[in-house]
Amino acid sequence: MEEKHAAAKQQMEDLRIAAVARYYTDVELEFLRKHAPKHLPKIASDIDLLADFTFKFCPEFKERHPKDDIFELLCFGELIRTFFPKDADAKIQEFIQTKELPRIEDMKFGNDTDLAQQRRQQALNVLEGLRKPQPGNVDPAAFYDAAERRNFRKQFIATAEDPAADRCVINDPEIKEPVEATIIGRHPHRRKWLICAIPTNNSKYGKLERFPTIDGDQHRDILENYSLRGSDRTIPVGSLLDLRGISMEEFELNGVILLPWGNDIRISGLGLSNSRNREFKMFSKTVLCQKWGRSGLAMLHAHLQKCGSTIPAGKNKNELELQPKSWYGP
Repeated sequence: MEEKHAAAKQQMEDLRIAAVARYYTDVELEFLRKHAPKHLPKIASDIDLLADFTFKFCPEFKERHPKDDIFELLCFGELIRTFFPKDADAKIQEFIQTKELPRIEDMKFGNDTDLAQQRRQQALNVLEGLRKPQPGNVDPAAFYDAAERRNFRKQFIATAEDPAADRCVINDPEIKEPVEATIIGRHPHRRKWLICAIPTNNSKYGKLERFPTIDGDQHRDILENYSLRGSDRTIPVGSLLDLRGISMEEFELNGVILLPWGNDIRISGLGLSNSRNREFKMFSKTVLCQKWGRSGLAMLHAHLQKCGSTIPAGKNKNELELQPKSWYGP
C-alpha cells in the first residue's frame, strides 16, 4: 500500500515537473534544478514553489513579452518576495502588465539596493554561464575573470584619488621582464609590502591572475604614490569564523598571494567566503588547511599551476598537488 502511494506521489510530481518544463528551455531548467535553491529560494527552492510561481505568472508573461528573457520575471519575483513580501504578488502582476519591462538593474530596494543588485548579477552570471556553448569536461577556471570579480565589489572599498596610482610596473617573477600590475592593496602582516595582480602566464586560463608582492622599501616611489594618491587600502584578514558553514565549492578563490618571508614563501588565498560578504579577504594557508585539510593546500597549488605561477616548495620539499574541489564560477 505504501509503495503504491509513493509511486502515485512520484507520478504526480513527474507530471507537475513536466507541466512546469513547458515554460523553460533545457538550460533554464538546469539552472532551476541545480542553482535555484541558492539564488531563487523564495520562488523555486522546491518543485511546489516553482510550480506555483510558474503557473501563476509565466503564461501571461510569455504572452505579453514573448521576446523578453524569462530570467527577468524570475529575478523580479525573487527580489520582490524577499525585500517587499507584503503585496508581492500584486507587484509581480504589475511588472508583467507593463508595456515595456522596466530594467531591474535600475530599481531601488531601499537600504538593500546593493545587496539586491548583487544577487541579481550573481544569478544572471550563473545562468549566462550555462547558456554559453561549452565542450565537455571544461574546467570552469578557464572562464573565471579575476579582475572583473574584484571590480564587481569595488563599490564597497576605498577608491583612488588618481586611478593611475593603483597601477605600476614590476618585474615579472616568472619571465623576468617588466610587466604592468594592478595594486590590490597592502599586505595585512607587512603593510609596506604591496600585493599586485599581473596577467596569467597560462593562455589556457586567460583571465586568471598571479599575485606577487613587492617590497615598498625597494619600490619607494610606487609605495608613496599608492599611499598618497591611490586607494591605500590594507587587505582584510579572513579567519575560520568567516568559513563557518562554508564548503570548498562555495569558497570563491580569486587568486593566491605569494609573500617572501625569510628563506620561505608564505602563500595565502584572496577569497570570498559568502556572497553576502562585501569584499575579498586574505585567508592564510594555515586557516584554509585547518578548514579543509590538505585539500585547502591543494586548492592553492592548483590555482598557482593554472595561472602559471611557481609553486613554492614546502618545508619538507615534497608537498604533493592534489585534485581539489574549488569555486571558479560566478
